[in-house]
Amino acid sequence: MCVEWCPDRPRSSRTGDSVTDLDSPTAGANADSSYDSNDLVNIEAAVAEAVEKLQLTDLAPAGSGLEFVVHRAVSSEHGLVAVRVPRYRAYRFPGRKPFTAERSLGQEQLICGHLYAMGFPVAEPLAMVQTAAGPVLVSGFLPSDRDGAESVQIGELLARLHEAPLPPGLDPLDHDGYPVAEAVARRLRRRWSQMIEHLPALPPAPTLDAAIAALEPISGSPALLHLDIRACNLLSADDRITGWVDWTCAMVGHPGMELARLSEYAQLPENGLCEVEVRDGYQRVAPLPELDPALEALVRLDTVLMLGVIFFAYAPDATRQTWVGDRLGVLIEQCEGALGGRT
Repeated sequence: MCVEWCPDRPRSSRTGDSVTDLDSPTAGANADSSYDSNDLVNIEAAVAEAVEKLQLTDLAPAGSGLEFVVHRAVSSEHGLVAVRVPRYRAYRFPGRKPFTAERSLGQEQLICGHLYAMGFPVAEPLAMVQTAAGPVLVSGFLPSDRDGAESVQIGELLARLHEAPLPPGLDPLDHDGYPVAEAVARRLRRRWSQMIEHLPALPPAPTLDAAIAALEPISGSPALLHLDIRACNLLSADDRITGWVDWTCAMVGHPGMELARLSEYAQLPENGLCEVEVRDGYQRVAPLPELDPALEALVRLDTVLMLGVIFFAYAPDATRQTWVGDRLGVLIEQCEGALGGRT
């Protein structure tokens, strides 16, 4: 969950880091009272030590957000690089298991290293530098002349991702140590409870057992999923995708989850998505993944609940609040078949 929405947030679009994300387990962490001064990373000290160890030059700020600060620098060996520093040594988010910044950066390093080797347009991880102040990830610099991409190209890229082998040893942060069905069930119930505070007419959330049982099919056909496809996480130059950033939300599950979430994202113009064209591009590479309609509605519901928390609690937007309320009503009705009345 993120407290910011693309058009209004600082970006580091040419660094290989999109600063924050919509569904990050750490978003909102800076407002969490469980943090103290010992959790804070001395960013200046971490950057200075990394620059010295790697002998980087021409350091300059490139972007900042709730979770990371990014600098641009020059390496004699690699040219332009991105220097990514976490704001916290560890992240604690209500309802989630805490995890270290090193693990968060390690996930980015593992996924991007795996995909870069297969020719995907991701930032090449160059070094994880352990400094006295905290971990620093140095990656290749992604060229671009604009955010966003052609929707057909996005569809083709997603199909390639879903057909690719999984990164060895990946334990996605967003799974919280649970199988994917249970991880999604737990966050769905957590978000549902949050939204009832703003929309008290919503029915009670399903029981955990009911939600897990309903979501069990998303464990099938496991693929690497990005789950935050939108304009500000895609970079383009000369009408082709040159950068695919921000893998914080990544999960391993049925590819239909990706397209279900994208269907809701595509309804918001700032995300720069045409669902019809994305699906057309996907089919040029692989058959479209399918979920049972009621199950797809449940996955979409998880997405809209997340967006609801953003638009009600973190970035209030009256127009979007109305949209969220309308979508929740429709999707709750559509997913009743998946839940089988087990609320």
